[in-house]
Amino acid sequence: MTIIYVIYYTVIIVQDLYGKPKDEKSQGESFDVSDMTDEEESIAVSESDGGFSVGDNQYETAYEEKQLAEPTEEAAATAEESKPHVLEKIQSAIEKKMEEVNTTYSDPMYSEELNNTIIARGLRHNGRDMVKVESLNNEI
Repeated sequence: MTIIYVIYYTVIIVQDLYGKPKDEKSQGESFDVSDMTDEEESIAVSESDGGFSVGDNQYETAYEEKQLAEPTEEAAATAEESKPHVLEKIQSAIEKKMEEVNTTYSDPMYSEELNNTIIARGLRHNGRDMVKVESLNNEI
C-alpha cells in the first residue's frame, strides 16, 4: 500500500512540475482605473520680506522687531537681592520638614547575621549597637 502512495504522489508531482498549465480563472479581482489619471498640479509657494505668496494669492505678515532694553543698575540690584531671599524661603521650608539624625559609623553585616538580628528584635552580640527593628506587617 505504501508503494502505491509513493507512486501516486510521484505522478501527481511530476504532472504539476512538467505538465501543461491548466486554464483556470484567477481568484483575483480586476479594476479599471483608466479614468483615475487626474494629476494634481503643484502650487508655487514663495517667501519675501513682507510676507509670502501661495499660487497667485499674496499674504502680508506683520513683524515687530522688539529690542531688548538693557536692564538698569537698579533693576539688576533688585534682582540680585531677591534671589537670596527666595533661596532662604525655600531652604527654611525644607529645614522645617527635616529631622535631626545622630550619625554613627557604618556597621555592615552579612545576611545571616542580619536575619538573626531581625529575629532577635535588634539585639546584637559582642556589645555592638542595637538595631531598631520595626514590623510593617500591620501597616501593609
